[in-house]
Amino acid sequence: MLESWSVVQVKRDRNSVAHELAYLARCNNVYSAVWLSCAPACVVVDLVFKIVILYPPS
Repeated sequence: MLESWSVVQVKRDRNSVAHELAYLARCNNVYSAVWLSCAPACVVVDLVFKIVILYPPS
């Protein structure tokens, strides 16, 4: 369980994963999905890039 959380406004260019997911949802009215162990292809590159930046290899 989360011990704390906060709401922060982030510009679209800094939140490309959320932008791509919103675009996917908006452009495809029929598509409905839940991703449990993998991300949709349209955000995988951004996710990997952000993980490497946040947690660089030792």
